[in-house]
Amino acid sequence: MAKSDYSKDLFKQVQELMLKCDNLSSEVKTIEKRTEKKFKKQIKEMKQQYEEKIDQLENRVSYLEKENQKLKDDNDRLKKQINNDRKTDKLTLAGLLMLGKVQDIIQVRPNYFLDYREIEDATTTERWSHRITSSADEEWAGNLWGFFNKIVNRLTADIEVPFALDKNMMRINDTDVHKSVRERTCK
Repeated sequence: MAKSDYSKDLFKQVQELMLKCDNLSSEVKTIEKRTEKKFKKQIKEMKQQYEEKIDQLENRVSYLEKENQKLKDDNDRLKKQINNDRKTDKLTLAGLLMLGKVQDIIQVRPNYFLDYREIEDATTTERWSHRITSSADEEWAGNLWGFFNKIVNRLTADIEVPFALDKNMMRINDTDVHKSVRERTCK
């Protein structure tokens, strides 16, 4: 092959390669455009989902804040009713018994003593299997409210709670059995 034929052949191959590169370049651009559209769509969808989740979270926080404010208002009202004698603005006996410390209660009512006993088997010589009292050496205040909660928690500790959500997507940790135990404990 002559040198000029070789150059022409080489030139032709270079031109074909350049044409292929141009074709590849346009294919890459087409793919990039498709990919960009696809990613833009995916990014848009992700952004929309993110915004929806933020809205849900804001709604939940708003609901919890409203509920918390209701509870705070109810608690403030309850404290005022229990703790204050309306005429003298002093702590009432009911307020002291419900929320006071056992040391303070005993000063006013020396015979004050709360006693809860679990008797598993009445036929054994064991007097009780578990006991909760309002003794001053306890780690808790020894008032009626704390006593009630300790007993209810003890009685409901082994009750299974099925998974359920309320209308605000908050877990319901209370069953009819829990409510019955609380109501019966109050009597």
